[in-house]
Amino acid sequence: MNPEPFFVDLPEPSLATPPTMRWFGDGLEIPAGAIMQRDLEDLQLLYGALVGCYERWLEGRPSPDWAELARRIQGFDESPLREALERLGLVTLGDPDASPVLRRALHDLRGGAFFALRMYGTLLADEVPSEELVQPAVLLARDQAKLVRSLVPQIDPEGHRRDREEKAHGMDELVDKWDGFEFPGVEDDGAGRIRPATVEVDAAWRGALAARCLEAAALDRVLYNMINNAARFTSDGRVRLLVELVTPTTVRIAVANSIEAAQGSWIEQETEGEVSRLFLGGSTRGGQGVGLQAAAAIVARAWGQVMPGEAVETGAVGARVRGEAFTAWIVWPALLGTSAAAR
Repeated sequence: MNPEPFFVDLPEPSLATPPTMRWFGDGLEIPAGAIMQRDLEDLQLLYGALVGCYERWLEGRPSPDWAELARRIQGFDESPLREALERLGLVTLGDPDASPVLRRALHDLRGGAFFALRMYGTLLADEVPSEELVQPAVLLARDQAKLVRSLVPQIDPEGHRRDREEKAHGMDELVDKWDGFEFPGVEDDGAGRIRPATVEVDAAWRGALAARCLEAAALDRVLYNMINNAARFTSDGRVRLLVELVTPTTVRIAVANSIEAAQGSWIEQETEGEVSRLFLGGSTRGGQGVGLQAAAAIVARAWGQVMPGEAVETGAVGARVRGEAFTAWIVWPALLGTSAAAR
């Protein structure tokens, strides 16, 4: 991957030493009762469809029924799942007292892997099912199911208990799945046209990044927010993902995309030239303005911080515009002294 001008001269991280106690992804759960009953019912319906899709793939390996799996994926863009996803969280978010933490969680429950999963549902309605088309969508369903369990444990208490068990997760699960991943694109997702996009990965480092499924789900939330954002705004149909070890204990994950000149000008004006402020939330062109803030809140936890603003101030997250290139990055503690095993 040609790094110019996306990944050249990224700043050196100041967070060289991870916290003494590693954060395992806990503490992000939505309190029981915080989600209104109608939203919880919709989430249960969607979760059942996600798990059912992934379990059918597991049961059918090494030769699953791709046609059946394709029909399940199409269901996310058809009734009743489509309506459930479109209204998910709206009742809860209608409460003016809904906390920022709750709003960020609902943003990711509505988005995350669902962003691309619905695109695949549309695509598969007109395509002959194949492993190349269906398997990426199945893995999206797996990831979104983990995200749901991590935020709403009462959906699947036994699954959440398993996610808390110690198990190292490495590049094969967290990053490699993105290499060559294709966003099919849609004419209008409610916020405008999204062109097809392909993710390109540069990840020579092969270490482990998470100690439990729960931590992996948290890091997935970060990556989905950053990559979805890049896919929405890329001007050349490409999303670049870089993973590099920048200190013996610190990994930087950067996501970049080309942007239109007008988008770059808007970002500079919106942030008054301090582009990393995008991670503070509130800045959006067609979204809710909380995706990168949700990412910053999670990264802050990984470094023993409390607020998204601390992650910005300490350089744990950052962003810049250079010409027509937009780059956002996070710094994450490497998992040392263990080997990774995907689940």
